[in-house]
Amino acid sequence: MIRFVRVRLLKPDFVTCSHWVRPRSSYYSYLYDYQRNYYDDVIDYLDRRKRGIYRDIPRPQTWAERALRTYTQRLGTTENALKARNDPDLIHRVHFCRLMHDYHIKDYFARRFTWSI
Repeated sequence: MIRFVRVRLLKPDFVTCSHWVRPRSSYYSYLYDYQRNYYDDVIDYLDRRKRGIYRDIPRPQTWAERALRTYTQRLGTTENALKARNDPDLIHRVHFCRLMHDYHIKDYFARRFTWSI
C-alpha cells in the first residue's frame, strides 16, 4: 500500500522587482581621499589665482606625502602622537605596579619563611 504525504513547499525569501543598492566600500573612500589629497594643492592654487593671489605652482607630491596627508586627515592625529600623549600615565602605572609587586613579594616571603622556622 502506498501512502501519500502532503509536503508544504516554502516560498523562498526574496523580493522581486527591487533595485539593489551597492554598499559603499571603504576601499573606494580610501582611494577617493588619496586622490583628493593629490589634487588639493592644485585646486587651492587655481582658486587663489582666480581671486588674484599668486603663489608658486605646487610641485607633484610623492606617494609618502599623499599617504601621510590621507592618514593624518582621517585620524586627526597620527597613532604615535596618541600613544605619546598616554606615556606619562603609563609610566606612573608601571611604577606603581612595580612598587605594589615588590611589597607583596616581600610580605609573601616574610610570612612563608617565618612559619617554617
